[in-house]
Amino acid sequence: MNQNISERIELLRFPLIVSIIYIHMYTSEFMVTSFDANTTLLEWFRYLISHVMAFVSVSLFFAISGYLFFINFKSSFSFFLKKYRSRFRTLVVPYTLWNIIVIFFYLVAQTSPLTAQYFNGEHPYVINLRGWQYLEVFWGYGEFEYPIAFQFWFIRDLIVLVVLSPLLYLFLKKIPFVFLSFWGILWIFGLFEPNILHTNFFSIFFFSFGAYLALYKHNFDLSDTYAKEMIFLYLVLIWINLYFQFKILENVAVLVGTIAAFSGSKYIVHFKIKDVLIKLSKYSFFLFAIHEPMLSIVRKLSYKILMPESDISIFMLYILCPIVTIILCIYIYKVLEKWLPNILNILIGNRLSNNNKNNYAGNRS
Repeated sequence: MNQNISERIELLRFPLIVSIIYIHMYTSEFMVTSFDANTTLLEWFRYLISHVMAFVSVSLFFAISGYLFFINFKSSFSFFLKKYRSRFRTLVVPYTLWNIIVIFFYLVAQTSPLTAQYFNGEHPYVINLRGWQYLEVFWGYGEFEYPIAFQFWFIRDLIVLVVLSPLLYLFLKKIPFVFLSFWGILWIFGLFEPNILHTNFFSIFFFSFGAYLALYKHNFDLSDTYAKEMIFLYLVLIWINLYFQFKILENVAVLVGTIAAFSGSKYIVHFKIKDVLIKLSKYSFFLFAIHEPMLSIVRKLSYKILMPESDISIFMLYILCPIVTIILCIYIYKVLEKWLPNILNILIGNRLSNNNKNNYAGNRS
């Protein structure tokens, strides 16, 4: 991977995580269920940010993960063994620890008289879980669609895809276009959704798409050449979909937006903000891991204290709660980095040493 691509991946990490936080800010308190003449401009704006544009972040993260996994691919058992060891530290360990932490958090929050009223209803009532249910809520299986640390469904899917990576490699080498088209069609048209170990077609397609780009050594010249056209097409698609609410069109927009977002990053590398975003990227995984339940706490307290009623006050909370959450998370990161760096390093999947060395994404693959 050349330095330009490496820098572009790295500078995207922080803004992509921020957009994911705004996905999770789009809760029942803010959600728009239908669009008509009575829908306000601010309601449209919230929907556009959290339900339309931000979903590109998830697809791009999967594509980047597949790309980084296969970027320096060598057809050997030792390659996969090395990758498995690396991903065990960066995926399995933090997935396990954060879900255990969240289980204990809700166990305390749901049973304490001071906090119980704020944490009953949205999540499983932990104290009532029995035996096998703890494994189900840990993995997000059975009656539970997501892990108890629900944002970690992304890491759960990555773990499954990494385990299946030799099989993905075989298909991508033998029948790449058939393989990608198969999963892409299943996802875009939503033909059926069996969930392979709860890993959906969306995850499989974009991880495989990134893997394909790495295995066939695409240099992104074509997508970069038409970056402006891709961005314009994406904006047209999401504008049309705002009115028609057509799921297939929404999925096509996500695919186009994924390409447009990475292609558009070529413009950022020429500005000073590039260095700022690269410095902020070291907080990305910690933000991903801890922003929930932190965001829920900030949101609930804000509603409790401010009791917003007007559309503008609700919109201001929609904008500000994630910002406050991000600031608090970064502060916690800095405290842990100073006083408990070893624990922080384990919690973020052995990424601290790489951050301190200021390595780029390619060196962290």
